[in-house]
This record gives sequence, C-alpha cells and structure tokens, in this order.
Amino acid sequence: MIKAKQSFLQRLRPLWVFVVKYKKFYLIGIVALIVVDILEVFLPLLLKKGVDGLTEGVLAPNDLLVLAGIYTAVAIGQGFMRYLWRMYIVRTSMRAGDDMRQNLFSHLTTLEPAFFRKQRVGELVSLATNDIQSIRFALGPTILISLDAIFYLCLILPVMFTISPKLTAISLLPLIFVPVFTLRLERLIHKYFTQVQERFASMAADSQESIGGVRVVKGAAIETSREHSFNKLGETYVEANINSTLSHSALDMGLGLFLSSAITLLFLVGGSLVIDETVTIGTFVAFQLYIQKMTWPMEAIGLTITYLQRALASQDRLNEVMEKRHPLAEAQRHPQENSKDPHHATLNRIPSIRIRNLTLQYANTENPSLKSINLDIAPGMQIGIVGAIGSGKSTLLNCLAGLEPVEPASIFVEDEDINLIPRKELRKLIGIVPQDSFLFSETLLDNVLYGSEHFFTKSTDKKLIQVDRAAQLACIHEEIHSMPLKHKTKLGERGLNVSGGQKQRLTIARALAINPKILIFDDCLSAVDSKTEAKLRTAFNEFSRNRTFIFATHRVSSLLSMDEVIVMDSGRIIEQGDPKTLINSNGTFAALVQQQTLSLSNTLEHDVDV
Repeated sequence: MIKAKQSFLQRLRPLWVFVVKYKKFYLIGIVALIVVDILEVFLPLLLKKGVDGLTEGVLAPNDLLVLAGIYTAVAIGQGFMRYLWRMYIVRTSMRAGDDMRQNLFSHLTTLEPAFFRKQRVGELVSLATNDIQSIRFALGPTILISLDAIFYLCLILPVMFTISPKLTAISLLPLIFVPVFTLRLERLIHKYFTQVQERFASMAADSQESIGGVRVVKGAAIETSREHSFNKLGETYVEANINSTLSHSALDMGLGLFLSSAITLLFLVGGSLVIDETVTIGTFVAFQLYIQKMTWPMEAIGLTITYLQRALASQDRLNEVMEKRHPLAEAQRHPQENSKDPHHATLNRIPSIRIRNLTLQYANTENPSLKSINLDIAPGMQIGIVGAIGSGKSTLLNCLAGLEPVEPASIFVEDEDINLIPRKELRKLIGIVPQDSFLFSETLLDNVLYGSEHFFTKSTDKKLIQVDRAAQLACIHEEIHSMPLKHKTKLGERGLNVSGGQKQRLTIARALAINPKILIFDDCLSAVDSKTEAKLRTAFNEFSRNRTFIFATHRVSSLLSMDEVIVMDSGRIIEQGDPKTLINSNGTFAALVQQQTLSLSNTLEHDVDV
C-alpha cells in the first residue's frame, strides 16, 4: 500500500513542479475560490432566515428588502471572485502547458538521431497536443474542481451538523460507499484513456505518413489501401473512446445514484420531522439546498478522478520521451570540468582530427556499421570517401559531426575527445550537408541562414550579403535572383516548389553560411548535373583552402583532386592513399575509376549514335 502511494506521488511530481513555479498565481486563485465557497454557504442561511421569518410572521417588509439586497450583493461578489480564479488558475495552467511544450521541444533537440529513427513524427505531435492538453487540465480545471469540492465539504458539513445533526447523519449515510466505488472505477478510466491516447497517436502518425508521402501513395495507386488502413485505426480509436466514455458515465451515474438516495432519505425523514414540528420549514428548505449543493462535490470527485487519471496516463507517455537521454548527456553536463581547454581554442583555428579504433553498432542490428576505424586528418586536408551503399560512409561522417554517439577516446578534435566538446561549439566548428536535403517552409533567406550567427541579425542588408556569398559558392545565386520574390521566396513543405538539385545546393549554401572550419559533404550532389558539379568543385577548392574538407560520394571523378581518398567496405577502410597511388595500385578504387569511366564512354557513344 505504501509502495503504491509512493508511486502515485512520484507520478504527480512533474505536475507539482509547475504548481511551485506559479505558486503566486495559484495562491491568488485559491483565495478567490475559498471566498466564493464561503459566500455559497452563506446564501442558504439567508434563505432560511427569510423563510422562517415569513412563516413565523416576525419579518418586516423592510427586513425582507435588506435580505434581498444582501443576497444580491453576495451573488455579485461571487461573480467577481469567479472571474479571479478563472484568471489565476485556468490561465496559469495554459502557461504551464506552453512551458511543457517548450520543454518537450528543447528535449527533443538534444536526443540522438537513433531516437527519431524509431519514433514516428505523428506520435510526437500527438504527445505535444493531446497529451499535454490532458496534463494541462490537471493543472487547471482539476486543481480548481478538487479544491472547490474539498472547500465545499469542509464548509457545508459543519453548517449542516449545526442545523441538524440527525438529518445530516441520515442524509450522508449513502455517501459512505462513494470512496470504494470511485477507487474501483479509476483504474478502468486510466486504462481506457491510455488506449485513447495511444490510438490517437497511431492515427496521427498514419495520417502524417500518408500526407507526407502523398506522391508515393498516388504514384502507386494505393489510395484505397491507405484509406482502409486509416479507417481501421479510426474504428479502434472510436472503440477506445466509447470504453472511456462508458467508464466515466458509470462513475457519474453511480455518484448521482448515491446523491439521489441521500435526497430521498432527507424527504422521508426530514418531512416527518417538519410535520412533527421538530424542525422548521426554513431549516428543511436550507437543508435541502445544502444536499443539492452536495451534487457539485460529488460530480467534482468524479471529474477530478477522470481528469487526474487522464493526466497521469498522458504524463506516463510524456515521461517515456522526457526520460530518454543522449548517451553523451552526462559528459556534456559539465564540459568545462572534463575539458583540457575550457575555452575550446579549437574554434580559433583549423583543428586536426584523429580516429582511434572507432566501432559503432546500431541497436537491433547483427553487425557493426563501423569496425575498428583508424584515421588521421591533418588541418586543411581534402579527404574523399567512396564505397558501396551500406559501406559505412554516412555513419562515419555522422560520427565525425557528433550526430552519432561514440565511445570515449575514439574521436579526437585537436587532441580533445569529441564527447567533451559542447554540442553548440561543435556545430559552429563543423558544417555538414546530409544526403537528405531538408528545407523549411520559410523564405530562401531564412533557409540559407538557418544555423548561422547571422540568422538573428536585424540588419536585412547584412543578411543578404551573407546569403549571396553562400549562394554564389553553392552555384544557386542566379536561380535565387531569377525568382519573382528572390530571397523572400517562400518554400513549400520540405522545399516542394524547387527541384532536387536546387534543394541540394540550398542545403550546401546553408552549411557554407555557417563558415565552419570543417566541412562535411555526404553524397549531396546526386541530383546535380556534371556541369554544375564541376562549378561547385571549383568553388569548393577556393572555399576550402583554409578548411578541412571531407567529401563522400559515389562519383569517383569528384575525388581525383583530393589530397587523400578512403575506400570503405562493410564498415572497414580497405584502401587509403592519394588518388594517383590508388589508381596505380590496381585495387578497388582503380576498378571503380575504370568502371565509371567505361560507363561514361558507353553513355556518350550511345548519345552520339542516337
């Protein structure tokens, strides 16, 4: 029993954090709520006095007007106090909900890419909307109605006992069974609402995938299949909602039954006492009003249990994500304590890179993606990486960029373990262009400057200078200026209104705008024609003079001017050296050069014949 209680309190702890943070607002709202409840208890007493005065003939007309005036003034006071608790409890819960979304988003930005490979986007969207909304209800309406019910009971019951202990005991007899009844139903409410949230998340994920991949869906003519799949998810969602509603309705009906039994006992016993003149008519009327007012605390108990169980179910789902930690989180927590150089002088010059026995294996895979990689990259070197699909090129580059967690002392940047360099500083140091060219639904200006220190610059002229500089290097400058709105052109979702080659070059321009010391390209020229690629290579040679340049590609022709070429296969480096030496060695690289040269010659001959 104690363990269950501790577990329950631990689950409430994340909610309590926001109560403490906004304690001043909650305190004002609670005081206003107490005043409302005190005035609510006071109203039946005024009514009792008026009824008894009229029946006994001792109340003058002027006194009746005074009572009516007091009654009206109390009602107006209640209205004002209700406005206060809405402003200071309900609105505060909305602030807490906004904080939770900010915390969730900030936490998601710290997680490793492996997390997002497993987690569907739709489920995260559901978490940030439905689940946080349920938790917010616990911090607003749930606190409000639960405290309101407690204050009501604490104020009404003493007054009822004061008026008539006998009637109070008889009327409250059916309510003894309420706690047992509610405890049995709260588990069902929690269970079914958890199903509701999980099935809504599945629907959100499925719809996000269908809309995001609408071209694939239409191209494969599988609209009917996707619609059928979504309908099945919708049916399970409806079923879960029905079960959740039934459990909540059973709670409401049960509480209503207990309350109706209490009122029935009041009329049976209280009516005979009025006939026997043991209690006055005014007392009976006031008592009846108090019993009716007990309807709200009973209903509030049911709502509190429902909202709280929903919030806890959502909090459990949120905790699953918030408890995820990047493997480097502990080392990054106090980077200066673990670092030889607190100021990270590597940012002020081109750093060297050393890789020692780097091995990496993804979760739920049989074989490592990287196996005992050893590599030295001197400052300012141009390194080319080539290999078949799945050879480990992208994984190696992601490790170098700090996107994948690596074992301590496996990658060193200027003699400093990459795990101990703060991520923000590492991002300034390294610019990476991934295979998947992602663009935001923003202007071209914002897309190119995203991640750059100039992104937050207020001067538009300075921004344009930086964008034009990066766009010229990425060979996209003329195309930007040919658009009607130029830099202000807003892109569609994921850059749908530009071509694949333009997307890649805009992504390259974004990396160049950061002005990094180390530039990493991960096969990001696949959608660029050979003529444009040649222009890009010339621009890169100029840009990368004072930078380390690491370039992974399938086109070996792009690697012939590199200082060193690395050939990878099955997660290992099988060849390494300058391009001329590797060609003369008649190894894998030489075979790739010969194969692609022959393929290009055949293509040209075919074009001539045609």
